[in-house]
Amino acid sequence: ANVIRRIQDYTRVGKHSAFEAVWLRDAVLDSVEFTRGRWGAERESSGRLKWNVHVSGIPGSQVLGNASELREVFTNLILNSIDAMPSGGDLSIKSSVSMGRVRLEFRDRGGGVSPELTEKIFDPFFSTKGEQGNGLGLSIAYGIVSRHGGSIWVESDGCSGSSFFVELPVVEDASGRVPDIRSGPRRVGIRALVVDDDALVLDGIAGYLSAIGCEVVCADSGESALDVDFSVGYHLVLSDHRMGELEGLAFLRELGGRCDRAMLVLMTGSVGLPGERGHVPDGIDAIMRKPFELAELDAIVALCQARQRDTEPPR
Repeated sequence: ANVIRRIQDYTRVGKHSAFEAVWLRDAVLDSVEFTRGRWGAERESSGRLKWNVHVSGIPGSQVLGNASELREVFTNLILNSIDAMPSGGDLSIKSSVSMGRVRLEFRDRGGGVSPELTEKIFDPFFSTKGEQGNGLGLSIAYGIVSRHGGSIWVESDGCSGSSFFVELPVVEDASGRVPDIRSGPRRVGIRALVVDDDALVLDGIAGYLSAIGCEVVCADSGESALDVDFSVGYHLVLSDHRMGELEGLAFLRELGGRCDRAMLVLMTGSVGLPGERGHVPDGIDAIMRKPFELAELDAIVALCQARQRDTEPPR
């Protein structure tokens, strides 16, 4: 039942808990104290702590969100860093503020994350801990941060530690009120097809698009998506790249002749795609690099909406 609840947390797009202004420093320090029983419990033979957590430069800023959910993210990142240093080491937590956003860095001195794993580490059920992990922790963190209009990612050279980053919007309105996505711009009139072989991601994207007013059809593979009735007229097609025998880029290129008025968007964490020229491969309209923010997804839908208005025949 707990695993089911965690999966529901990951996919709960557009069903926010109450958002309010949260003091970032308090949320971070609460998480440090909450995890002290884990990293502060063991000492080396010299009497020194096996692990040390250093917090510095956390601003007195407020962020938009749910305090308990943000603490869950920070707690998960702290424990993840401690697990990455089984022989002990230092974890540093610091931050910076720029352009109305605050960026937190959780830097450990563990073995690092290999380049091929950085694209998978936030996927549900993916774990580097073998039988000790269920692979939900970082995916839940990703879902929470995304719902807060933020982003989360990892940087590592694969051998000398990792830095996990969390970036969130800061409160600029003195009232501390946060606009619900359901009260934001509506995207009524957009018919979207979403294709992804990951059911959690598929449901999450579809849920958000539905919440902002889109009509959404889902498919779990390129092959099944080609069987969809295209006579209804799709305005937007979003497809993951790495899936099954028919990858997303090939699927969108094949789809081009059937949806000549649709905006074709590839979602991927890969680089150097076949036929890529500049930033966008031939045969598609745009790329969304994973992990992306909900604001980026909304921007794509808004662009699609504007394009549809421009191409509508005069009445």
